[in-house]
Amino acid sequence: DFKKWTWTIPAERMKGSRAHVIYLPKQAQDLMVGLQMCAGGSDYLLPGRYSVSKPLSNGALNRLINTTVEAVSEAGGHLDEFSVHDLRRTASTLLHEAGYPSDWIEKALAHEQKGVRAVYNKAEYARQRAYMLQQWADMADSWINGEHTDLVPFSPSKFERWMSEGDFINLAVADCHLQFFAFLVQDTIFRLQPVNLRAFLHNHSALFFQLAD
Repeated sequence: DFKKWTWTIPAERMKGSRAHVIYLPKQAQDLMVGLQMCAGGSDYLLPGRYSVSKPLSNGALNRLINTTVEAVSEAGGHLDEFSVHDLRRTASTLLHEAGYPSDWIEKALAHEQKGVRAVYNKAEYARQRAYMLQQWADMADSWINGEHTDLVPFSPSKFERWMSEGDFINLAVADCHLQFFAFLVQDTIFRLQPVNLRAFLHNHSALFFQLAD
């Protein structure tokens, strides 16, 4: 859903037979916009290599991981072999070590509760998960950029401020950011004239200053 910035996995594809909603952080939103624009009109964000009417094969991600491990080894480094599922395990472990509530993490991973607690606790933790995944994405970005390599601990006070401030301005800034990203992709593909970019920046200058801050 490109308006709500959610990705919903239908119930028939989930082990628990319940639809699962993922709240996309800004970085994932950027990727989704880029994938949609580069999908060549396909119904899939990740179409197959030889046909846009079919999705990427199930083995593509595993092949990508194997290629990455091989490339690291050839460069003189070391990276243990891992699977797609290991990425979920890693995220769960690091988020727990960073101090995020287990209920948020388990819900984000679509792990259903069992027993009496499952009967009484029907919380979805929607805003909490949205916050946690945004913090995770920001932390991963900081690792990639070499700013630091440690965990950023969960801050209850920071979360409370985020909850109380509301999302109106943040959503407007994010929307402007995504429009700009989409425009740059279009400019690359269709080679639009620079004057169009200048007009776009002029019309959205106020929000861009907020984004820069």
